[in-house]
Amino acid sequence: MKTPRFCLDCGSAVSGRADKKYCSDACRIQYHNRNHRITQNLAKNVNRIIRTNYLILERCIGNQSERELPLNELEIRGFRFGFLTHLSHLPDGRLRCSIYDLSWEKINDKNCLIQGPEKSAEKRSLV
Repeated sequence: MKTPRFCLDCGSAVSGRADKKYCSDACRIQYHNRNHRITQNLAKNVNRIIRTNYLILERCIGNQSERELPLNELEIRGFRFGFLTHLSHLPDGRLRCSIYDLSWEKINDKNCLIQGPEKSAEKRSLV
């Protein structure tokens, strides 16, 4: 005798193929969406923060190729230093943080240097 199978979403009896897990397409979709919502929300939130950081850097640098400014100015504008797209270890031991084509590096405990696309790409090619 076959053991009864139940829908993973609503708990209703499932009939049909032996590997069938859901009673309908609606339950299958609902189950998938509910179980992936946490990961989707996490990715959305991280992407939103990275985009906000990018816009802050873009506004700070304006049309200059690079600009030095106090770290607390970035903090005041809402910049979150832990969110970036990549890190570069420079030959002299410095660390350059980047969000897409914009980058920044700490000059000292109070200041940082923001570099625009041209400057970042130029320096990366030397590394």
